[in-house]
Amino acid sequence: MPMVGPLVPGYLLIVPKDHYLSISQLPKEQVEELKIIKDELQKVFNETYGECVFYEHGALSCSLKGGSCSDHAHLHIVAVNTDVKDKFADYGFELRKIDDYSEIINQKEKNVPYLYYENQKNEMFMADAPVVESQFIRKLIAKDIDAIDRALWNENIRKDWMIDIIKKLRPHFEELKGTSIWE
Repeated sequence: MPMVGPLVPGYLLIVPKDHYLSISQLPKEQVEELKIIKDELQKVFNETYGECVFYEHGALSCSLKGGSCSDHAHLHIVAVNTDVKDKFADYGFELRKIDDYSEIINQKEKNVPYLYYENQKNEMFMADAPVVESQFIRKLIAKDIDAIDRALWNENIRKDWMIDIIKKLRPHFEELKGTSIWE
């Protein structure tokens, strides 16, 4: 779905139909679907907007939010060519490289909210985030692309960008109808 208050013109959220607080709580079969959807969207974004990153503020409960400002799982896909992985340490977050989403699923066993970040090279990282400000990763990206004035989604609605992404990506979504990822 289009992001309300997109940071840049190419910005979507991947949202499960069923209610979960974060990727860490998805059933294994839905994690596999998420990987397929993410890969397809990355191809579309690369063709339409250029490089992109993915991120999530991983909530584990309504009180352990990990910087999330929503009580429903959503993975951000943002068309930017900047990589902020080295900036997390400046704020006390130690990113660890992970190999796949199963390590995100394991995070719920630790019962610690997390930050998930994937750069343009498909390198995946996580950090424990027991305390983190809301929209932390979005703010990191906004600062890095000199768009701090658009850092807060609720102060940057940009309906024109939301409509534009729907128009640009509709043909790609039409092609996916009837496939295993679009039912």
